[in-house]
Amino acid sequence: MTDENRAWLRNLPTSLRFSIEGRALLLFHGSPLKSSEYLWADRPSRYLARIASDEGDDLFCFGHTHEAFHRLVGQSHFVAAGSVGCGTEVDPRARYAVVYVGQPDVAIGFRPVDYDQRGVIADLQAAGLSPDLIRVPPAAHAHEMGQPAVDSAPV
Repeated sequence: MTDENRAWLRNLPTSLRFSIEGRALLLFHGSPLKSSEYLWADRPSRYLARIASDEGDDLFCFGHTHEAFHRLVGQSHFVAAGSVGCGTEVDPRARYAVVYVGQPDVAIGFRPVDYDQRGVIADLQAAGLSPDLIRVPPAAHAHEMGQPAVDSAPV
């Protein structure tokens, strides 16, 4: 990427809030509190409920974990949009979320798509990075490491 590309990316907003069909949506990277926070699929419901209460939105779409999942907490939908890389051993394809917003329902679907894994691995190696990054989630779950999570907040 060029310096101009990097500057353009740095100037993008960290979140985007808008409404569709009478529903309030919030898009962000990690969490509404911190872009580097991980909202893993196994995050306690009470933590997500507090985010929903604090933010007041109906639908939260985010990334950062490279997981693809949907959780309904109270009346709020939490959708991890998926990623390129970090698929499963059985299905290494990229995943993305499709969100259907209607009244009164919201439907979430996930779709896999093939991508040039060899090309990504070559790019990782050319950048001096481990090709294992294509398969390993960005950070281990704190409970798997036997340590408290860095991004934990009291709930």
